Amino acid sequence: MAILDKQFGEIGVRRNIKSTHIKFSVAPSGQLRVSAPIYVSDFRIKRIIQTSRVEIAKLIKKNPLPAVKKTLKEVESLRLKAKLSLTPRVEALATEHGFKYSKLRFSTASTRWGSCSNKGTISLNIALVNLPDRLIDYVILHELSHTVHMNHSKKFWEHLEYVCPSSKNLKKQIAKYRPFL
Repeated sequence: MAILDKQFGEIGVRRNIKSTHIKFSVAPSGQLRVSAPIYVSDFRIKRIIQTSRVEIAKLIKKNPLPAVKKTLKEVESLRLKAKLSLTPRVEALATEHGFKYSKLRFSTASTRWGSCSNKGTISLNIALVNLPDRLIDYVILHELSHTVHMNHSKKFWEHLEYVCPSSKNLKKQIAKYRPFL
């Protein structure tokens, strides 16, 4: 469902049975989204949009619109570049810090820089190659740390800080980037 607004255009509305409050976010496509409990009416959502225009405008400004979608050829070229440059980097960092992973794969996820499965498969977004080297290493070390701690517990963050001493600062820096293509 969507709400059409003069200032913000089409606003995607998602209702969730587990939601307890109304939350605004910006989708990777740049579209404004509202997540709301299932019992909240459209009228109530429109009213909140009306009374929260300044905050919503700030949220949109903080999340710049994505670049134009890449063609399939451009995506495949970026995938090849990612495989050629990131594979040796993952191998080097894993060896240097004593990490073991089972497989490395590359994705085009629109909201994640990387992930690690419980089987030790590291997935990296091909858009990583567009980031500065220090942030690439941070993402790789973050995912490799999940091979030791499969959560974001205190021990995970301590371990990440041990292998990547500036990880707290790098986490703040990477938040300024978005992984869409």
